Amino acid sequence: MTSHDSRPFDGAGRTSFEEELVNAMNAFANSTETPDFDAPSMVRRSRRRRTTVIAAVAVALVTAGGGSALAAMSGSTTHTARPAATGVASKPATIRVVPRPATTSVAPKPTIGHAPTGHDATTVLVAEKGVKIPIDFSGLSRSAAEQRILKEGFKPGTVANAARKGCTPGTVVGVSPHSPTAVHRGVAIDLTLCSR
Repeated sequence: MTSHDSRPFDGAGRTSFEEELVNAMNAFANSTETPDFDAPSMVRRSRRRRTTVIAAVAVALVTAGGGSALAAMSGSTTHTARPAATGVASKPATIRVVPRPATTSVAPKPTIGHAPTGHDATTVLVAEKGVKIPIDFSGLSRSAAEQRILKEGFKPGTVANAARKGCTPGTVVGVSPHSPTAVHRGVAIDLTLCSR
């Protein structure tokens, strides 16, 4: 008697134990919840942390001896640098700070390539004259987003709702088409709003 003769046959080529095992694995796979990642809020959180670290480093530099930075902030045109506490006496050097002329307004420069906001799901890239201009819709209410769509020269598209963690109900959590796809003015922009 061979091993194939001793196995009970159920018509599918499996034993009853194998069939139960397959059913149990399928039940387990269908019962577990998929993890929910809120990428836009993760990006915002990491940006806040990075900004905080940069601010702390700037404060430390200014506090620890950023004499020229303090002179520039105080409006003084000259500053006498003091030597660090090294135990060696040296002659103080004089630094002249030349103030820059004040500018009235600086328009944000369009970027070539990827949107700088990081909110890819809520950013529309407009292709104009070989330049991609990002327009961010994240966190806008439905009416504000529709007004912005019309103001920017697009057509309002469909509006859908999606359940997301950590968002304010009724605000934009997605647009279509979105970054990195560049579009021309006049196309329809679909909105996805947060719902709970």
